[in-house]
This record gives sequence, C-alpha cells and structure tokens, in this order.
Amino acid sequence: MHVSERFARVLFCLYSAGRSIMATIRSPPPNPSFLPDSRGWTTDLWAKEVLGPENLELTRKSRVVRIAHRKVLRHVQHEYVDVAFRVGDATAWVRVERNGTPARGVPQETIPDARDSRNANDNNDTPASNQVLLTSTPNRGASSTSLTSVLSTSSSGSSSATAHDTVHLLLFRKGIDISLPLAKEPDDREINTMELSGNRELSVTEFAVLLQSISKKAPKYDVIFKNCYWYAGAVCDCVCREYPYTLKRDRRRSTIHSFPLGAKLTPNSAFDELYRAWRAEVTTLENLKTKQEIDDEREKEAMKKLDAAVDAAVKEEERKRDEVVEAAVKEERRKRDEAVEAERRKRDEAEHKLKDLEEQLKRLQAT
Repeated sequence: MHVSERFARVLFCLYSAGRSIMATIRSPPPNPSFLPDSRGWTTDLWAKEVLGPENLELTRKSRVVRIAHRKVLRHVQHEYVDVAFRVGDATAWVRVERNGTPARGVPQETIPDARDSRNANDNNDTPASNQVLLTSTPNRGASSTSLTSVLSTSSSGSSSATAHDTVHLLLFRKGIDISLPLAKEPDDREINTMELSGNRELSVTEFAVLLQSISKKAPKYDVIFKNCYWYAGAVCDCVCREYPYTLKRDRRRSTIHSFPLGAKLTPNSAFDELYRAWRAEVTTLENLKTKQEIDDEREKEAMKKLDAAVDAAVKEEERKRDEVVEAAVKEERRKRDEAVEAERRKRDEAEHKLKDLEEQLKRLQAT
C-alpha cells in the first residue's frame, strides 16, 4: 500500500508537469508592440511604430516571407494584399488595403489613437492553441456599390477624398507557417502569391517604408485611378522591382467586371517613380538607431560628462593645491626675507655700535 501511494504521487507530479509544459507550448506568443490590432492602423502610424527605437532592433530582423495579392469576386471586386512576417520563431499575417471610406464599425478617431491601445491584444480572450486568430472587419461600404455607382462617384469628384490605407493584424502564431489565412470572402481569388527567398530578404522596416511612401505619394482616393486596385498593384509591383519574383499578370487584376481600373490604367513609369522614391527612403534607415543604441549613446554621453566633471574636479583640486603650495612658498619666502632683513639690521646696528665705541676709544686716548 505504501509503494502504491508513492507511485501515485510520482504519476501525479509527472502529470502536473506535463500539463504545465503543454500549456506553455500551446499558449499564444505575446504580440510584439509594432504589430497593429485587428481594427487597423494607418500605414503612416504603423511605419512609425515599426521604425520606433523600441521596435527597430526586432523589425530589422523580422522578414517578409510571403505576399498574397487577393481579389474579392463579388460586388466591386475589392483587391487587397495579405503579407506574412517572420518575427523570431513566430509568424504574423497582416492585411494591407486601401478604402475610400473607413471600415464599418471602426470610428475614424480610433485609428490614429491605436498607439495607446496596442496592448489590447494581450487582454483579448484567445483560444488555448498555437495561434491567435483575429477576425477582421470587412469593408461592406465599398462592396455594396455597383459599377454604375462607382463611375458616377468618380465623376462627382471623389479624387478629393482622403484615402484610408490601413494595416491590420490577421493572426500571430508560433512557428514558421506561411499557409494563407482566411480571405475576406470565401470565394476570393489569389491574383498572385510571392514567396520570398533567403537570398534577397525584405525586412519589415523596408516594407513599412514602402507602404508609407506609397500612401504619401498618393494620399487622395480616386475610384478610377488611385483606388484599392492601384494600391495593391503598386505594393506588389514595387516589391518585384527590387526582388527577383515572378509577378503573374492575372487577367482579373485591377479590374471590376472586366472593366480596367487602377494599376491597369497606370503606366510603368509611374510605378518606377514609386519604386525610386521607396528605395531613396530605404537608404535613410541606416541612420535610425535602436533603443539600445540610443541608450548606449546616452550612456557614453553621460560617461563623457562624468569624465569631464571628474577632470574638472581634478583640475580644480590641483589648482587649489597649487594655490596652497604657492601661498606656502610665498609665506616661507616672506619669512625668510624678513629674517634676512632682521639679521641685516642687527648687523648694521652692531657695526654702528662698534664704530661708536671706536670713536669713544679714540677720544679717550686723545684725552
């Protein structure tokens, strides 16, 4: 009976340890702070987070491993880009898209303020599995528009509207798994898929600068030209200009019910200009510093100031010591001079007295 109880205790300990290990393995990894939330960040805000000193060290090491250009086959046939990042030993999928209006259910003022709520992902209830699935908010406002309404909207001056270029997180899971996430609609078509090789790696920092650069070059939304089709095409075209990937020209790319829009109406020279602007901005990334580098520089600056303060203190101490020594030497010299002068006066007095005595002696002798 005693042996059975001991054996049961050993089994219970092993069972508890095994459950702890499995819970640790299955628990979703914490989201890096540079990843957007499921509601979406503007491309400018996301780039600032990616290039921030506190995230720069990680984002420089993180790589884009897959880019999928997708198309919704219903309604206005919206196009978007799903992108996979390798972040350490985990994989993140984000969705990049342009809309003429904010996605339904997302107040516009929450997008620039998403920086304050970026830790909200950590508080969401997540399944006990190896991935965190985030349901995206589809843009129903755009998909409910017919081709006729699209053309009428364009003719009414939609080019003055601000484009809403966003990046939002689809999922973040452990391991390097680049299988495509769920599409916006079940029957969405993959126009082109690029898998990036290890020979020419695209960092998350470069990709964030690309999105920010395209958004800055074309900040206004135009239903015919600078629309979702154009934005998705511009992202893929610029990447293919820098990295040797085959960009398949799907006939449905940048069309709405076979009507050409966006990228198909844009000459290659325009994409060349976007590419050159992107690579010019990439060259400035070398000047950015990580938080550790900034801290090291601050520490060096503090050490320089400390060394300068120590040197100043030592010099001041030496100056005071020199002043004390000089004062002591002057005092000693003064005392010595005074003693010499006193001795000289005594000698002069003695000589004067001796002369007086000699004169008195002479007078006595003469008498």
